[in-house]
Amino acid sequence: MKRFISMAFCCIVSPICVIVYIYYYSGGKANVLTWLGISTEGLISALIFPLGLTATLFCGPLVDYALNNRGEAFESLEGLMEFDLKMIRNFIVAPFAEELVFRTCILSLLVFGGW
Repeated sequence: MKRFISMAFCCIVSPICVIVYIYYYSGGKANVLTWLGISTEGLISALIFPLGLTATLFCGPLVDYALNNRGEAFESLEGLMEFDLKMIRNFIVAPFAEELVFRTCILSLLVFGGW
């Protein structure tokens, strides 16, 4: 539970600090949401291409596992139906926090700084 609280704090405080920084140093002229990477322009391709790439990359190990363990390949997938707090942390909270903190906060500051 401490990790959830820590990540929630980071995911709330980091964008606020970046928004204040960009707004202050741009003189109020910069569109802060665009600098954070939040826009509707190119949204479809931004959703489809990374999802397709990730699915393609994960297909190889899944097919390999299925071919090497023919009889019991999908019997072990029954454990995935038991959704607990650890799985929520690993599959939902962690990727969201990583994208929010890294992509929107760190990269926007690098671009704003002229890198």
